[in-house]
Amino acid sequence: MSGYPPGVTGNEYAISGPSEEWEAKPDAECASCHWYDADDLVTYQYHISMGRWWICPNCNDSNDVEIEDPFDYESEGWDEKDDDYEDYDYGDYE
Repeated sequence: MSGYPPGVTGNEYAISGPSEEWEAKPDAECASCHWYDADDLVTYQYHISMGRWWICPNCNDSNDVEIEDPFDYESEGWDEKDDDYEDYDYGDYE
């Protein structure tokens, strides 16, 4: 028994917090206060149900980061006609 109410798993962001957290240079200016310093580091956070975002050191607002879906087969770079399994080199597994 988890001790949480029914329907609550404990994996929700409000309970578990971010899954990952790291510091890196910002990739864009803050949407709220327009702060940007290419030489400064900001805190990035990630949670599987909420995506990825960074926190502005000037106003403490969160800024969403677009993540490309690696399984989006309609995105640039995926071409169905090039998807020919017969031309794939299987090495020693044939």
